[in-house]
Amino acid sequence: MTTVELQAKKAALIQEILNNLNTEAAIYSLEQYIHKLITSDVPTLCCYTHEEKLNRIDEAETAFENGLFTSHADVKNRLNQLKQSWNH
Repeated sequence: MTTVELQAKKAALIQEILNNLNTEAAIYSLEQYIHKLITSDVPTLCCYTHEEKLNRIDEAETAFENGLFTSHADVKNRLNQLKQSWNH
């Protein structure tokens, strides 16, 4: 993306915000969110190559074959145990 295209995208985004923020509360919320985005380390979205995806699938299948998984029933039982402990 060229600098001109980036500037155009920024301008379009700002115009969209200005056209749609109609309350002080909405403006405040957006201000807080932008501040968080700017000041925190926001992880970038993960993009795997096709080869990386295939490798991850192979690893998961190997783990499954070796019994390294938790069944749905086991997860439900653990959740029910936690719910019961919260009631006491």
